[in-house]
Amino acid sequence: MATKTDGTCYFLGGSSVDLILEMNHIPLPDEKVLAQFSGMQAGGLVSNTACAAARLGLPSAWAGVVGDDEGGRLVLSEFERFGVDASYTQILPGARSDFCVIMLDSSRERTILVVETTKGMPDLTPALLDQLECARLVYVTPQKQALYASIAETVHRGGGQMAIDVEAGNALNAQELDFCISNADIVFTNRAALERRAAGANLEEGARHWLNMGASLVIATLGAAGAAAFRQGETRSQPGYIVPVTDTTGAGDCFHAAFLFGLLSGYSLDDALVFSNAAAALSVQKLGARPGLPNIEQVRAFLAGNPLTTKID
Repeated sequence: MATKTDGTCYFLGGSSVDLILEMNHIPLPDEKVLAQFSGMQAGGLVSNTACAAARLGLPSAWAGVVGDDEGGRLVLSEFERFGVDASYTQILPGARSDFCVIMLDSSRERTILVVETTKGMPDLTPALLDQLECARLVYVTPQKQALYASIAETVHRGGGQMAIDVEAGNALNAQELDFCISNADIVFTNRAALERRAAGANLEEGARHWLNMGASLVIATLGAAGAAAFRQGETRSQPGYIVPVTDTTGAGDCFHAAFLFGLLSGYSLDDALVFSNAAAALSVQKLGARPGLPNIEQVRAFLAGNPLTTKID
């Protein structure tokens, strides 16, 4: 059994295989467009975050479901390459792994088609629950109440933190999502998701609403404008960096991993935001979610050449 001193962060579910297509423009209804196939890469918002965290030096583990196909083998080989412990992966015989079709237009804007072919989340076996109870932090997307409650209760019983990624397109109803937010310590989101899910409130009002529900910290990514973090009685924001953009796929996942690294390393909110913006700026300069994921030395070098008002030691 793992122990709390391991400091491991666990990432649950949210894995896929990304099929990347490049084209002049995204097709309109009943339109045929010539596309270029630019590769197949391991992806998925949670597993991307796990790889980004491991790349920065956080001890990271992933548990989820893949098929026994080429995609599943690619997913597992990528976890091994990035140093993510995938010991608790469940492999489904005869199943196709979840996949996404990512369409990039000439302006580098993207459209993503998500195809879920497995149940995604792992079974909460006694062995996995033992791991989660010893985890320093567990990162997951919002889930059905019974499943999320089991995870959160286990993590909090062991003294760990729950972090969730709330997107605008999350399929949960309002009551289920509210339950997840109320039982999370850290909530990652973006402007669209926060304003949509917080009863039409603006950014700060929405964040305060979620804090009053029980979250300890809300972090919102704001695209080129940077990011903001909210605690009770505290609001911090930092601008983004202007860099050449090749592909924004996975930039938010990289940001989340970098913020967790900063937070767990004792950074202030300002320093964590600066560090995370820098990591995300590096990630968007390569095609795909993972080729641009930086290590700690690369982020520090970027910050040295692009100073803001804070300094990361």
